[in-house]
Amino acid sequence: MTKQNQMFNFTPPIGKNVAKLLSLALVILICLWAFVRGLHAGKSYSADTCGADVPKPVEIRKSLFHNPDSIAFYSAIAANEDDPRALFIAGMAAHLRLADPDYPQDIVTVPLDTADFYLIRAAELGSEDAMTYIRCCEYHGAWDHVLPKNFK
Repeated sequence: MTKQNQMFNFTPPIGKNVAKLLSLALVILICLWAFVRGLHAGKSYSADTCGADVPKPVEIRKSLFHNPDSIAFYSAIAANEDDPRALFIAGMAAHLRLADPDYPQDIVTVPLDTADFYLIRAAELGSEDAMTYIRCCEYHGAWDHVLPKNFK
């Protein structure tokens, strides 16, 4: 045989190779199925799956709320300016301190009454996060203050 003929010489796989290939494909499919099931099971469901009347939770970054310098910075801005983001962060930090047993105790937050005022003011200034948090508290019976004027 010439070299040219050897290049295109195709022999069908023997039975052992086919069995190995099929078993490898089956293992890959099982692993893929397990991965997708685990991904689906670990996915956090939003309020959309609970019904229309259940408010969506506020998403917060742990890196921001567990940083003493960030909380001090935003609390200082909230005390002196009408900045909706700073008001929300300072108010939310006090609520996290109360609700989360793992919240760092060395972080200084505003008193809870001040935090509620900050959240109301942030909602009045249009902070969607503040409105969402107040809506969630109200839904669960944990909000006993007057709602902001522009509350949706």
